[in-house]
Amino acid sequence: MSTVTVCSKVPFGLSLEHNGKTFRVDGCNKSMMRDFNGNLLQGAVGVSEVDAQLWSAWVEANPTHKFLKEGLVYAQKDRKSADAETKEKESLLSGLQGLRQDMKDTRIPQSRFKIEKSTAA
Repeated sequence: MSTVTVCSKVPFGLSLEHNGKTFRVDGCNKSMMRDFNGNLLQGAVGVSEVDAQLWSAWVEANPTHKFLKEGLVYAQKDRKSADAETKEKESLLSGLQGLRQDMKDTRIPQSRFKIEKSTAA
């Protein structure tokens, strides 16, 4: 049985099924890549080993899934190749990652968080 290395930038695990066979792809929340506050780093991915025939059959049957089309979940024949693709996709964001804690996240309307000087003495 040959396997492929499946990487996922989706923050949660995926339980996928094809012809009655279920397999799991770990999300990036399983990654050990964390900053000093315990938050996931931007390039973090979940890595799983999946049977190659099952993976290719599932991808063939489900080519329109958004996470496949956008490159958030991808597979390579070995870990070295998967690490190389992960490096290429380091800046690719899922949109589901946590918000930046410095309030400079592009998903937060910045005008709502302007701090005005108090007139209180």
